[in-house]
Formats: sequence, structure tokens, C-alpha cells
Amino acid sequence: MQLLAEERRLAGTVLHERRQADQEGADHPAVASWSTFLRAGRGGMPSFTQLLEAIADRPVHRLSFGQRKRVAVAGALAMHPRVLLLDEPTAGLDPAGVEEMLAAVAALEAHGTTVVLSTHDVDLAWRWADEVALVVDHVVHQGEVTDALTDGALVEAARLRPPWSVQLLREMGIEPAAAGWPRTPAEVAVAVRASHLSRISQVTR
Repeated sequence: MQLLAEERRLAGTVLHERRQADQEGADHPAVASWSTFLRAGRGGMPSFTQLLEAIADRPVHRLSFGQRKRVAVAGALAMHPRVLLLDEPTAGLDPAGVEEMLAAVAALEAHGTTVVLSTHDVDLAWRWADEVALVVDHVVHQGEVTDALTDGALVEAARLRPPWSVQLLREMGIEPAAAGWPRTPAEVAVAVRASHLSRISQVTR
């Protein structure tokens, strides 16, 4: 048991399949994971913790898929893992839930945990990741996110699409690299305004 606890501390996992939550005990209240989460000192994520507090007394089988996912992540966070593996962590979450999940992950990273996640959401990977790995014909292509996800041929071979911000900037004649690789809507807006002002300046000279 001690060895198992140490292994769980080294690497936490949260799987995507619905059956994971079912197998963990349908009649057990969510408060079990929530209490462990609080004892672990993870109270610095208000949105995430408030949502868990609201469902703490409900049996797991009465939680939605997104709520079960939050409880599963809380349990993983409570183990203080050195590495946390997340399988499609935002699947089944609404936009607000995605933001809360990413805030919780960011707080965990701030405590020294390395987070590895699998996702089909290229925009999420572009916004969040430092490095990515794309699987094409059973071959893993790994590299920095700004290199891998702007390689149109590689992304298409992986049956994905480039990030929306990359597509938009290129359609506007702006090279993402020259714009500083904007990843968020706010950064894209800044890049577009800067390009527009630059073109106006060139015309008025």
C-alpha cells in the first residue's frame, strides 16, 4: 500500500472514459475527494473549489459527466503528484468549466507539477502547451507547439486543423512568427491592430 501511495504521488491520472467514475463507487459521495482536496491545501483556486463545494454531498452516480471529471481531478490534485496525466480533461465541459479546469491546472503547475494532457482540441493545445506530440501513422512527431501546430502538412496528416488564430492571421497576410506567436484572442487582437497601424503608416508616408 505504501508503494502504491508513492506511485500515485509521483504520477496522477484522470481518464476520459465515463466508466472510471462508475468504477470508483457509485454510492460514495463526492465529498470524499473534496475533503482530501482541501486537506491538501489546494484552496487557492476559488472557482474550481466553489464548484466542488456545491456538489460535495451528492452521490457520484448523480453527478453529470463534467462534475465527475472535476471530482476526479480534485482527487488527483490532492495526491500532490510530480506528474499529472490528463486524458481529454475538457471533454464534456462547458466554456466556463474549461476555464476553471485550466486555472486549476495552472495552479498545480505553479506548485511544481508537470502536466501532460491528451486532447483533440488544437486551439486548447496552442493556447496552453509548451510542447506537443502529434501521432501520424503510428509515428509520434514531437516539438515546440509553435513549430508543430503551424506545420500545415503535419497537422493535416494527423487529421487535425491548425489553430484558429494561425489560420486567421495567415488569411490576413500576417505571419504568426512575425507577430510573436499570439495564442489568445487578446494577443491576436493586438497583432491585428499592430499590423493595421503599420500598413496605415506605410501608406501615409
